Amino acid sequence: MQTIGQEAWSEGTFTWQDGWGRRELEAAQTIGRLFVATIDGVAVATVSLFDVDERFWPGAPHDALYLHKLGVRRSHAGLGIGGAIVEWTAEYARTEGKEFVRLDCPAGNPRVRAYYEAAGFVHRGDVVVGERRFHAALYERPLRD
Repeated sequence: MQTIGQEAWSEGTFTWQDGWGRRELEAAQTIGRLFVATIDGVAVATVSLFDVDERFWPGAPHDALYLHKLGVRRSHAGLGIGGAIVEWTAEYARTEGKEFVRLDCPAGNPRVRAYYEAAGFVHRGDVVVGERRFHAALYERPLRD
């Protein structure tokens, strides 16, 4: 995202020493919910899924699957991979008995917000979290037919 001038994960997010993003990826891997999409054996995208998200959705009912860290390799952008992962996530959530897929994204990034809105997500509010005062927009996609 940063290579195209969009707000994304800050520098250092995925480092060994201080990376909260790295810790989140490791947590997803530990519970078997870190997924990597490949094409011809090459990793082209990733997503992490969680049953709870107390950081952005504290106290929310346990009726949703939380989508985090959706990323597509720049060399494969524009091929619909991200959209396919969002749809796969919705189907996965249904099989888990969930009623919603929820996520957060940078509140100040209209491009990412429009992307999720076009994928059927509804804006549910904004929150500010963490020491760095990250301003996040909260989105939810109902899974009912």
